[in-house]
Amino acid sequence: MRTPGAFQDFVLAAGLLFAAIPAPAGAPARDCVPPDGLPSGWTRSASPRTFSGESLYDHIDGGAETFLELGFRTCIVSRYAGPAGAEIVLEAYEMMDSAAALGIYLMNCGRETPEAALSDRNTVGRTQVRAVKGCLYLVATAGASGPDARGALLGSVRAALARESAATDVACLSWIPETGQAAGSLRIARGPLGLQASLPFVDSDVLMLAAGRATAVSADYPVDGGSLIRLAAMYESPQAALSGANRFAAAFGWEPAGADSSIRRGKTPDGRTCRISIQGPRLDLEAEPPATP
Repeated sequence: MRTPGAFQDFVLAAGLLFAAIPAPAGAPARDCVPPDGLPSGWTRSASPRTFSGESLYDHIDGGAETFLELGFRTCIVSRYAGPAGAEIVLEAYEMMDSAAALGIYLMNCGRETPEAALSDRNTVGRTQVRAVKGCLYLVATAGASGPDARGALLGSVRAALARESAATDVACLSWIPETGQAAGSLRIARGPLGLQASLPFVDSDVLMLAAGRATAVSADYPVDGGSLIRLAAMYESPQAALSGANRFAAAFGWEPAGADSSIRRGKTPDGRTCRISIQGPRLDLEAEPPATP
């Protein structure tokens, strides 16, 4: 039976895990840590692996596309074996910017169950912790549940987040109202996969986010009869925003707008009344709840 003092030592050791990970050549500065000092009772069970660009497909089966669409740089995966066969896998994803990191977190976190002991945005389960700070998206997974595993996960994530510089504001979050958002509905998109998660009635990049180098943020807002979807996107140019609006309207057979009109209106395939407005490089979309038959 583990004594209280031994358990505290275990949690402290787990908290040092990330700090003990040796960084491969060319790794981001935050992963450059002392090459020695593995906690007592823990050993590296495999050499850290680094995945950059499309090599992420070698690590993630069926989910790499979302990372790449948002803006992925590097992933470092480290495995450690602990007492009684315990194992922790740490995945540190460096994304292109803070919007990409938060976007991939939102796509994967499900219903958030945050742990107050972690000061940055996180969700904690029995055997896994996901967290985001600045450009860093972190996933820590334990091989089994229990108090020891939870303490080790929280400790390792806390140490990893501490090595990340101060969190950068995600500017796109201010483009839509924070008040009234349905829990779990916030999304950030830069292409078809993200857009499909934001708008349930599309099956492609009908707003031309990728082509227009645009970032979009969306959320659902409960209203009578269902949820109103609000989406705002910022493109690289006013012409790109206009092209996105026109492509959306054409995809659903809307009547062409006048040459000088900044508004597009029509119905979506699931019966929503939808409105798009354009102002410079910014596009705003509102989709009402589906009409009741």
